[in-house]
Amino acid sequence: MEKKLTVDYYEEGDELNVLVGPPQEALYVEVADDVYLRLDPSNQEVLGFTIVNFRAHGRTREPEIPVLGHFRLPPETVRRLKVS
Repeated sequence: MEKKLTVDYYEEGDELNVLVGPPQEALYVEVADDVYLRLDPSNQEVLGFTIVNFRAHGRTREPEIPVLGHFRLPPETVRRLKVS
């Protein structure tokens, strides 16, 4: 099933959140320093991830998030790009 990615950065807390699909209750599992996967408690499906102290991690180009994904443009975007 295709799901929309939502990316939010909270400057005050220096926290990057990436959600896969709509917001929902999740388990947070730390997979690296300051990196948390959001998992569906019923089936361990990845619902997103959070990186705290994001600016510090951005300078070091770390961490790698241990999640695989397939990304595709929505059909309306593909149609618009063909016209442009």
